[in-house]
Amino acid sequence: DGALSIPGVHAVVGRTSLDVQGTLKETVALELQLDSPDLQELLPQLGGSLQVTARVQGARQEPAIRMELQGADIAYASNRIERLNGRAQGVWKEQAALQAELQARALQLGETHIDQATIHLQGNPASHTLTVQADSKKDHLALELAGKKDGEAWTGELRQLQLQATQIGRWRQQKSAKIELSAQKARIEPLCV
Repeated sequence: DGALSIPGVHAVVGRTSLDVQGTLKETVALELQLDSPDLQELLPQLGGSLQVTARVQGARQEPAIRMELQGADIAYASNRIERLNGRAQGVWKEQAALQAELQARALQLGETHIDQATIHLQGNPASHTLTVQADSKKDHLALELAGKKDGEAWTGELRQLQLQATQIGRWRQQKSAKIELSAQKARIEPLCV
């Protein structure tokens, strides 16, 4: 009948624990909790700590989502994030809304250092906005995309692009540029900066 019941799964690797419980029937009621004080116990290339809690409830076709995550001193190879916080809440369907935000502080991505970065998603499949902002002592990036799911494609526009970097100076988008993405093609109108 397509029903799944998880009375409680508890998995442990070193000091990392994963707990999952709930049901998946006509309605969904699932809870997940991950607590990893030392990610290196999972993979030798990783470092830092990560905690995630998530709850999915409601109708199977359109469940409500609530998720929070916190990470500290996360590392992979030469990439590092001193502090990572995220949250998501809402329902991803036509007449509802989902809000999600990811904040990172003190990022080292190869040779690039970023003091802080924020990614924010708000909306639903028919109308949503994604904003990205990243700052370091001398550099700044701001980006805003808005669009919608259109069948199997995504259509929208790049509404804002601002970039200030020591090596290239200050660049600012003058007008929105239409974007179309699908498995078959990717198209963006020329940017005027």
